Formats: sequence, structure tokens, C-alpha cells
Amino acid sequence: MEDNQQARALLRKKFLEAVQAGVGKSISLEMQEATEMVHGRFAGSDGEFTNLLVCDLKTRIGVEPKAIVRASDVIAIKLTNDNKTNK
Repeated sequence: MEDNQQARALLRKKFLEAVQAGVGKSISLEMQEATEMVHGRFAGSDGEFTNLLVCDLKTRIGVEPKAIVRASDVIAIKLTNDNKTNK
């Protein structure tokens, strides 16, 4: 039991490190029901990764300076190393 718990703790730690490493990077999100991807800058997530905080979110109808995106509405996430938002 203890080995299983340690393995889960290690996986959780690596996941949180990966999320933290993505902060400030350009993000492209393929959304449910959307015909095109939305773009912005990844600013973080909640502890369960159910909500994503995205800055300068560019959509068809404009730019939101700060937006919370439900992870359940996202089909795919692409992070890039540049600090500019994708076009």
C-alpha cells in the first residue's frame, strides 16, 4: 500500500511541476463546439486541473484580458515555448 501511495505522490508532483513549467507560455486550445482554436497565455490552473486561467484569450469575438476556461470544454491543449500568443 505504501509503495502505491508513494508512486501516486510522485506522479502528482511531476504533474504539478509540468503545469508550473507551462505558466507564461503561449497556449492554444481546441474547444468543444468551436470551429477554430482559441489562443492566449497560460497563467495556471486550479489544484484539480478542472479550470485553466488564460490571459489575453483571443477568440472570434475578441480578446479577454483574463479568462477561466473549464478543462471539460477543452479537447486539446498545445503549449509553445515562445511568450507570444499564436495567430
